[in-house]
Amino acid sequence: MPQPFSTGVRVGIAAILFVVGFIFPLLFIVAALLAWSIVADHRRPKDVHPNGWFDRRWSVTAEDSDWVSCFLPICESPAETAFLEAMIPAFDLKPEKGVLRSETLKLDLQARIPPYRVDFLANDWLVIEIDGAAYHSSPEAIARDRARDKDLQSGPYTVLRIPAKVVFTTPGDAVERVKAALLSGRAPRPTVGDALRAVSLPTAKGMLAGMADTAERFSMHMATSLAVTEALKPVELAIASEKSVFDAAMKWARHKIEMEEWRKQHPLHQELFDQARRDLDEAIQRRGGERQTPRVVIEVPVIVRPRTHHNPSIDGAIQRHFDEAMTTRSKYYADIAHQLDSDDRLPNLIRPSLQEFGHEHFWDLFVSQMADA
Repeated sequence: MPQPFSTGVRVGIAAILFVVGFIFPLLFIVAALLAWSIVADHRRPKDVHPNGWFDRRWSVTAEDSDWVSCFLPICESPAETAFLEAMIPAFDLKPEKGVLRSETLKLDLQARIPPYRVDFLANDWLVIEIDGAAYHSSPEAIARDRARDKDLQSGPYTVLRIPAKVVFTTPGDAVERVKAALLSGRAPRPTVGDALRAVSLPTAKGMLAGMADTAERFSMHMATSLAVTEALKPVELAIASEKSVFDAAMKWARHKIEMEEWRKQHPLHQELFDQARRDLDEAIQRRGGERQTPRVVIEVPVIVRPRTHHNPSIDGAIQRHFDEAMTTRSKYYADIAHQLDSDDRLPNLIRPSLQEFGHEHFWDLFVSQMADA
């Protein structure tokens, strides 16, 4: 459990209490407790940064006992997490440079296939999407998924969609679906020979027209990918910044709860805490006060829907990807709401936590998100 004061401050307080203890012997107990807390801190593993798992993903190896914890947070829904937990033992997956590998499978998480990002990518060609009912059952979502799948399958990819219900109720069935898809191999792609056999007595004019059409479609695909990536950059940055603020605030609130629980474990804990706090205040006053470090405020850009693109097709892709990003954002806020519901102490602490980080207005943002959900 993190301590409220730094090691240096606690060493100073302990030294003062030890000297004063010759006059007031009871203070020897306080000094001993502070010394114990310092020793316990040095024995305890250092706290990991809230996003440390993301950095360790690329360096962790199978020899690290906690390597699984570096990959589970990459999942963006409980269903994706359950799917990954079923896949790891089924294929005996191990970490290797940011992905999971076995003798027969390479599994990448939240893989980028511009302009898309997919839940899982197996062996660089099998796209695996976990469909949650809350986000994939509306007519708009179904149409969006179909358009996305068609676009992916027009390239070198095959798409496998697995309902979240299957993952939760029969995870073994979800794994078998993946094995069956891998065994079936990639979906057949039209070859040049197929195209020639399908055309009766093709003329040079027709062949040239087909080549021109292919080149035009490829050029359009590249233009769309670049436009989507550029338009979504500020949106993705803003969403990532929001998550950083809420993650930090939640950690601060949980720390406050842990401190309260420790102080309530025994009346002496509260007494010692108050006494140590008073002694610290007196020590600071005798030293002429302590320099206050400026509060770090995380800059959070405002999310704005991308401007309308002059090309209707490209604009449709941009708006579709924006909607997907906002859906992912809604999932995150739903998870925050679930955490607040699971502990009735958190709601009373999260607002002060946000205020501590200079973003108290985020509480109103969170409430509005839940009202729109």
